[in-house]
Amino acid sequence: MRARLWVSPAALKLHDEAPRLWLTLADGRVLAVRLPQVAMGDDRVLAPLAEALPPDVRGMQWLYENLPGVGIVQVLYAAPVVPPLSAQHAGFVLQPDFRQFVAVLDHEVLALLMRLEREPVPPAITRRDGEAPHPLPRSFFASVRNYNRLVALPPELRKRRMQALHRFPALVAPVLLTAHRHPNVVDGKRHAWREVDEAVEAAIDAGRDLTGALAAHYGISRGLTRAPVNAEYWHAPSHALRRG
Repeated sequence: MRARLWVSPAALKLHDEAPRLWLTLADGRVLAVRLPQVAMGDDRVLAPLAEALPPDVRGMQWLYENLPGVGIVQVLYAAPVVPPLSAQHAGFVLQPDFRQFVAVLDHEVLALLMRLEREPVPPAITRRDGEAPHPLPRSFFASVRNYNRLVALPPELRKRRMQALHRFPALVAPVLLTAHRHPNVVDGKRHAWREVDEAVEAAIDAGRDLTGALAAHYGISRGLTRAPVNAEYWHAPSHALRRG
């Protein structure tokens, strides 16, 4: 592990008693876990977690019911890569553990995911209800699962997938990433759904022209694939409506 960050339920505006733990692994991946049978800050759980969690690269197992030395572990794949701390605990960002955790993140990957979920130019400085200085995300992309899908790739594949997401965000993001409805730091459901298309992925990974594969996937022309409307990610309530 490269860094670890304990976060209390209060710092997340939660009303349970289970601490959360964010981990950065040696291969760059991030894991967030909920530990209902562990005391806040008990680093004795790091060793059994390090042994049990890293081999699950695809994130198939989200619940460990009786991990020795730890007990129940819920892996929070839909949690944000950076803990969403409440305003009452803003000083947390100055603590050494938080700063070390953020320092070892891949900021290029994180910036891309945040670009997908935010409007390029916010329509207003404040929302009508005054709750936040910027509009809420259209979809939530900066999740542990999406971050790991990019950061753990071999360098050449990572470069090509990120280029595809930059060039055709509206069309490629639904294929490569999960558009979560909201961040989730409560349970460990898999949250893995995306519109898988092996032909699109193969074209990206081989560095081929993407317009043909994307046109076939969505049933549109190559010209519409390259249209300015698809140069920025736009939200749709479902994949069926996006294709329509």
